[in-house]
Amino acid sequence: MQKSVLAVTYFFYFMVALCLYFGSCQQTNNSQEQILVWVEGKKITLPEFRSFYELDPNFGIDSSGYRALQDELDKMISHKLAFIKADNEGLLRDSLMIKYKNWELSQAMLRELYRQVAAAKVQVSEDEVRKMYAESTTLVHVRHLFSKDSLQILSWREKIQNGTPFQLLSKIAFQDTFLAKNGGDLGWMKISDFDAQFAEAVKTLSKGEISKPVKTKWGYHIIQLIDVTREVKFSEDEYLKQKPLISKKLASRQAQELARKYIIDYIGKLNPQPDPVVFQKLWSAIAKDAALEKQIPFTVMFANELIDQLKIILAEDLERILVHYQKGSISLGEFLVSLEDIPVSNRPRIRTRTDLSHKIAIWIRDKLLLQEAYRRNLDNDPGVAEEVIHSLEKQIYLYYLQQESENLDIPMAVTNYFAGPRKEADHSLQEFHTLEEWKWWQAERALIQNLRLSSSEIKIDTVLLKKENQQMEWQRNVRMFAFPKPQ
Repeated sequence: MQKSVLAVTYFFYFMVALCLYFGSCQQTNNSQEQILVWVEGKKITLPEFRSFYELDPNFGIDSSGYRALQDELDKMISHKLAFIKADNEGLLRDSLMIKYKNWELSQAMLRELYRQVAAAKVQVSEDEVRKMYAESTTLVHVRHLFSKDSLQILSWREKIQNGTPFQLLSKIAFQDTFLAKNGGDLGWMKISDFDAQFAEAVKTLSKGEISKPVKTKWGYHIIQLIDVTREVKFSEDEYLKQKPLISKKLASRQAQELARKYIIDYIGKLNPQPDPVVFQKLWSAIAKDAALEKQIPFTVMFANELIDQLKIILAEDLERILVHYQKGSISLGEFLVSLEDIPVSNRPRIRTRTDLSHKIAIWIRDKLLLQEAYRRNLDNDPGVAEEVIHSLEKQIYLYYLQQESENLDIPMAVTNYFAGPRKEADHSLQEFHTLEEWKWWQAERALIQNLRLSSSEIKIDTVLLKKENQQMEWQRNVRMFAFPKPQ
């Protein structure tokens, strides 16, 4: 690959994945603090709870209304209790937990940087809100397949074009039982309810047409437009009800665009460029016999074992510059060492040469932007500290949940049900797709019960929770897919 081509491709990747920062990038400035819960002397405010349920992809899937809010609040309370338990047991001083905390600090600082340079400048006009409301009257009936692997999506699209039914592929695409059974059918939805990239793709389709692969912040999709219709009823009361939600969507889109422009300007001035020779050596050391090919047979993750192997294979090249930029450079050795500071679950995964270029570019982008975040003293920002605590609470909860799952006693009847041909069983088993899903559900019930038994002080403002329920739009239940639970 010529240096110029690699550089252009490399710079392009600084722009990707930006929207991932804006799923949790909006903070509410609340002069009058609304405290929803007190848990062992620690508070949960209403804005904190909103951020929690808005970022939960499974919120409102199995239930809606006040009960769904109660369940979600119970989950958040359990996260708080798990954090208190971990603090008492000394888990927060564990080296792996410290590594995770440092990683989350860097991510929270980047989010705050984006807020300062982008979200604070957002201005949404009344005309823009009304235009989007008018678009929301268009209803579409679509189905889709989803994968995080672009090559997998291309393969599925080719199979569908050759006659393979959506229903067959959906059983592979979705670990979620509902979508696996119905062929990825999302039913009738407003276009405005979809992810922006997903919605734009739907708008280009004719009835019955299947899209090319569509990239969203979640991964890759292929979409089929089954039917389309338009509502003719406009209501000023309905508009006023929808206005806050529409305004928030528009603000998020504007913030993404402003942040994108900021990155182009900031990174453009630094002008980071890879060294094609060193990059090729790194790719060859990873791909080995497949180094001349565009991809390797399986996805590779930068585990400690691989990093150690690369240090040995590339020992004579560790001091060489992998990326140079205005007034600075980063060596190959620095890059490999920095990967060890990233929690294993967050480390880059690659299968192709392009993947490697992509991941290095994002790593460099974040490293350079993080320097600016430190310059602004964002490591001492109260909002950043709060975000780090919330991330730790979730991670610790999952840690205890994994422990509970591993120690679970599984009845033989349950093992037999999932091991062989599915026969008639207790209705409670039929609700689960796999044994792991059943174990996770049982473990979560046990963990929540144990955490609650250890707590003596939980006070919930039920009046405030009921007010929150009244302002929710429960009809907007877009089940794009469900995240697989951690294994």
